[in-house]
Amino acid sequence: MKPALRNKRALRFHEPGKFQQMAERLRMKNQLEKLQNEISEIAKKTGISSATKLALIAKSEGVSDDVPQMEWWDSVILEDDLDTLTTDKKIAIKANIINNLVEHPTQMRCPTDPLRPVYMPVFLTKKERKKLRRQNRREMWKEEQEKIRLGLVPPPEPKLRISNLMRALGTEAVQDPTKIEAHVREQMAKRQKAHEDANAARKLTSEQKRDKKIKKLKEDTTLGVYVETNSRQLFMTGCIVLYPDCCVVVAEGGPKQQKKFKRLMLNRIKWDEDIVKDPDGKEVPNKCVLVWEGTAKQRNFGEVKFKVCPTEKLAREHFKKHKVEHYWDLAYSGAVLEQASDLIE
Repeated sequence: MKPALRNKRALRFHEPGKFQQMAERLRMKNQLEKLQNEISEIAKKTGISSATKLALIAKSEGVSDDVPQMEWWDSVILEDDLDTLTTDKKIAIKANIINNLVEHPTQMRCPTDPLRPVYMPVFLTKKERKKLRRQNRREMWKEEQEKIRLGLVPPPEPKLRISNLMRALGTEAVQDPTKIEAHVREQMAKRQKAHEDANAARKLTSEQKRDKKIKKLKEDTTLGVYVETNSRQLFMTGCIVLYPDCCVVVAEGGPKQQKKFKRLMLNRIKWDEDIVKDPDGKEVPNKCVLVWEGTAKQRNFGEVKFKVCPTEKLAREHFKKHKVEHYWDLAYSGAVLEQASDLIE
């Protein structure tokens, strides 16, 4: 027996524009409802009751093929009895609805107009930016090649050197080698001059060099960059907490690392050259004090990072998170006692 044949299902596609029409119909419906709400709000403010009735009676459906006996905008001023609307009889109008007020509706965008497309900004990753830049360069190169192929732009001269002289020119180099060599050397000198001119155009003036050197020196002598750089060079862990009345530096490492870092903080950096303001607003020389030095069971911090704490509570919570809140208590209490002794003196 022959096996039963299974009929293949044919693909059934939607008609073009079907979903666009559905979306347009839904968009018109939403716009009409919004317009009705705005009309009712304006009517409440201005006291025009007819506008409110228009908003309530207006149809919210889309386009309909049925022809009504009475349009919704006429039903406000006409009688509700449909028998009075025949051609043989006079049309009954509600006289109390009509008054001497003139309503000027605000100019609004037609709800049937298509909405403007809203484009969300796209943030590319570093890899995607490199890929996009590579594709753009590729397109520019293809465009230049196409212009050369069509004869719109003359082709660039071959980049000749002494090493590729015979390979690039072939028989011409054999016929008159002296002339060709002079031409190649002239081209090489021309390229070298263009390179030097570009470097000279980018070269900084004497004033710009001086400003750059001063800026580098200022950056190198700042406490934050100096301490952080040295701690990373020594492969130390810890943290630097910045608080208005007391800044604490925690450095974790071996004996050799501690020796070098302690020499940096207490000897190499000239703290007294930096002038700071005390809580009373007086300018006093800055200083660094060794609060505690000892052995811990394990490292409590990771890579050395700065932490700005505007309040004492935040600073203590930062140390508490690393289970060494006693570091902050010891340093802060010493700073408070020192300030109190200065006030007594």
